[in-house]
Amino acid sequence: MLSWLLFASIVSVCSNQDVDNKPSCLCTNKYDIMRLSCRDSLDDISSLNDTFTGSDLLENFCGDLLTPSYNSARRLEISFGSGSVHLSDQIFQNVPNLSSAKIAFTDMRNVSCSLLANLRSLEVLELWYNRIENICPDAFHDLESVISITLSGNMLKEIPDLAFQGLRTLSILDLDSNQISMLSAQSFEGLNGLSFLNLGKNMLSYVPCGAFMAVKNLRELKLSSNQITDMCGDAFEGLSSIETLDISDNLLTEIPSQQVTSLNTLKFLNMDYNRFENISARSFENLMNLRELNLAKNTIRIIDEDAFQDVIRLEKLDMSDNEIQAVAASGFKRLINLRTLVLRSNKIQYIEPGSFVKLSKLEELDLSNNSLKELTPDLLSGMYLLRSLTLDLNVIRKVQPDSFVDLNSLAHLSLAHNSMVAIPKGMFRGLNELHDLQLNNNKIKMIEGSAFEELANLRSLGLWNNELLDLDETSFEGLKNLEFLSLRANQLHSLKSGSLRPLTNLRKLDVSANMINVLMDRSFVGNPSLTELDISQNYLHRLNKYSFAGLNYLETLNLYRNKLNLITKDLFTELPQLKNLYLHNNDIKHLQDSSFARLSNLEQLNVQVNSLSYLTGGTFYVQTYSKTTPLTVNVKLNHIRSENIAPEGFNRPNARKLILELQKNFLTYIPEKPFKEFLLQNNTLKINDFTFSYQNPINCRSPLNSWWMASRQQNPEAYEFFGCKS
Repeated sequence: MLSWLLFASIVSVCSNQDVDNKPSCLCTNKYDIMRLSCRDSLDDISSLNDTFTGSDLLENFCGDLLTPSYNSARRLEISFGSGSVHLSDQIFQNVPNLSSAKIAFTDMRNVSCSLLANLRSLEVLELWYNRIENICPDAFHDLESVISITLSGNMLKEIPDLAFQGLRTLSILDLDSNQISMLSAQSFEGLNGLSFLNLGKNMLSYVPCGAFMAVKNLRELKLSSNQITDMCGDAFEGLSSIETLDISDNLLTEIPSQQVTSLNTLKFLNMDYNRFENISARSFENLMNLRELNLAKNTIRIIDEDAFQDVIRLEKLDMSDNEIQAVAASGFKRLINLRTLVLRSNKIQYIEPGSFVKLSKLEELDLSNNSLKELTPDLLSGMYLLRSLTLDLNVIRKVQPDSFVDLNSLAHLSLAHNSMVAIPKGMFRGLNELHDLQLNNNKIKMIEGSAFEELANLRSLGLWNNELLDLDETSFEGLKNLEFLSLRANQLHSLKSGSLRPLTNLRKLDVSANMINVLMDRSFVGNPSLTELDISQNYLHRLNKYSFAGLNYLETLNLYRNKLNLITKDLFTELPQLKNLYLHNNDIKHLQDSSFARLSNLEQLNVQVNSLSYLTGGTFYVQTYSKTTPLTVNVKLNHIRSENIAPEGFNRPNARKLILELQKNFLTYIPEKPFKEFLLQNNTLKINDFTFSYQNPINCRSPLNSWWMASRQQNPEAYEFFGCKS
């Protein structure tokens, strides 16, 4: 009975050693798992000789933690990071009942006949990323309980015949990332219980007849990332239980129809990254149970009308990244159970009307990155269950009326990166369940009134990187449930009052990178739910107390890189929930006292890179109320001089604690008034940032700096960000 698990891991990492070259090892015993880890090289430990056993390792490094239950230890893992330690053939001996063993990252080159002798209880063996070139034919003879063997990342060139004979319990064999170049009919002899075989990332160029005859119960076979150019006609003979076959990333030029035709239990077939140019009739004959077929990243140009005649249960077909120019109506007619069709990144210019009409169960269709120019009603007809349609990166200029009329279940539609110039009314008729619509990166100049009126359930609308010049009160009519709207990078000059009023549930609005120079009063009164507003990178010169009226729940306001030069004390009074306010990279010269006083929930205030030249006690005054965390105020890269800091201080009644960042200004000294009292009140003042070359030109020889230089000796933490010009 298992009393406790032993997990010993010895890791050697090349590093600079101390003069005594003693390894830094740590042994722990927690939750009945013993762990031994060593950071440094073990080569110089004289006791690690050629007869060292697993029990010697434990006694040497874990002697204080060993208990009488040691003899029932069931798990030992040994890994060396440097690859320089020579392991003896006795390394796993004298550890009774061992169930798991691991050697990784060593310079082991051979699996000897005696290394694994008598390990009859071993269930998991991992010998990965060593330098193993040879395996003794009898190396695994005693592993009568083994379930999993991993030999990946070694230097094996071949598999010894009958090497795994007798391992009736073996279920998983991983030979990935070796140099195996050939297989024989006896490579896997005796592995009747094997369910998973990984031969990926080897150097196989040919799969011979009968190579897998001995593994009749195999369920998954990986032959990916080899150099296979050909296969025997009976290469997969005997695989009567196979469900997953991966022959991707090889050099095959023709679909291996003859080889796979007998695999009538196959469910998943991956053949991407080969060199197929066409799919002939009945290429997948008898594959009645196939569910997923991946033919991506080939050079397929032609698809025979009967190519998919037999795969009637197919649910996912990926033919992306090929050379297909046209889709025929007969191409997919038998795929009545298909749920996902990926035709992304081909050269499709024409889709015959009715090509998808038989795909009544289709839920996802990806036609992105092709050369489609127009959408018509008969192109997408009959797909009543379609949930996602991706058409971005085409050259679509026109969408005919009723093109989407049958898509009653569609939730996601992307028409981004096309050539549309207008959104006409009725374009989205039928899309009653649409939640996400992406129209970004087109050339849209105009939205016709009520163009979106059918989209009552839309939650997200992307219109960024277009050429919109104007919006009116009908532009977004009907979008009562919209939560996110991006109008970034258009050519808007203003936001007219009422243009956003229909968006009563809007949470996030991005109108950055436009040409907005006027923000009409009460532009957002119809958007009471707005929590994020981005008006950055525009041309706003001035704002007033009505600019943000009605935004009682706004949490983030971004006014970065505008043309503001004055912030009045009543500008933000209607924003009680504001947490983040970004005013950086404007031309602000004046902040009226108490401009931020009522923003009691404010957490970040950024006014860096402006033209502020002075500070008063009220410049950054914020009332406390219930907020106890300090407010971070970034005033870096302004024009503030020491003599322009008012001495009356920042310590008004009920004032929020501040983290005041004044780096990279023009301070030559740090005024004792107000900053001595400021620091005594547990505020934080940052004068220098030593990660940047430019600093405040603080002159420590000036007597005006003597107050903090003396105090720094007693309280260095308070003056952590103080310093002098070098």
